[in-house]
Amino acid sequence: MLTPYRALLATPGALRFTAFGYLARLGGAMFGVSIIVMIATRRGSYSSPGSSARSASSASPRSDPPSGG
Repeated sequence: MLTPYRALLATPGALRFTAFGYLARLGGAMFGVSIIVMIATRRGSYSSPGSSARSASSASPRSDPPSGG
């Protein structure tokens, strides 16, 4: 399964770069999950946190700075 990545990760510095990139994106990936867990434990229902997470994740790309060229 990881065979296609061996050549890429054999490049000097690629493994370190990939590991730090993964850690940097982990917080953003957990944003919606953390909203759902926090509100569900306080309210006891999953309907309200679902709509809150949807609203927060749809607003996030609009408030992030633009990237690319």
